[in-house]
Amino acid sequence: LNPGVSVSVGSRTLLEQPHTPGNDDLLPPTKCLLVMERPESIQLKLSSLCRSSNIAMVTVQTAGVYGRLFCDFGNGFHVLDDGETPLVTLLHTVGVVKEKEDE
Repeated sequence: LNPGVSVSVGSRTLLEQPHTPGNDDLLPPTKCLLVMERPESIQLKLSSLCRSSNIAMVTVQTAGVYGRLFCDFGNGFHVLDDGETPLVTLLHTVGVVKEKEDE
């Protein structure tokens, strides 16, 4: 990232605490929560916490060369779709590039 972005690592203990509406102090004050490689059950619990606290949430999962990214920016986020078909492309080649050794 860059110096203008503050990053902190959360605790797993927040997932062990019961969440009730109005109990929004389980998450630290933040604008966006990044969730990486967590089971769907954990993602759903964190989504509920984020939505009740008006915090954006981005989840990322990878499996080999495949990946999944999901963004939930809350009810106030609106997407204006122009109806254009999204670009889809297949990966043709994956390779390793070796740097030329100094002679």
